Amino acid sequence: MWVPPLVMIWLGAPPPAVAAILALFIFIPGLYVITNLPRYSRWAKLVASRGYVALSGPLGLACLVWMDRLLQKA
Repeated sequence: MWVPPLVMIWLGAPPPAVAAILALFIFIPGLYVITNLPRYSRWAKLVASRGYVALSGPLGLACLVWMDRLLQKA
């Protein structure tokens, strides 16, 4: 899961390119899965979101908080 971004960093890719790859392959699909768990309980969504943050790090947490705020406004 982390191999493409690590290879990009090793090859000297600029940070925006690495962030774009992370968003495309990790953060956006993760948020989609978490927000589209309608048949699961709130507890299951909480556990899934915490696991997602643990795997994706601080940027994942920022994306999750942002998505949560968007969903609360809707």
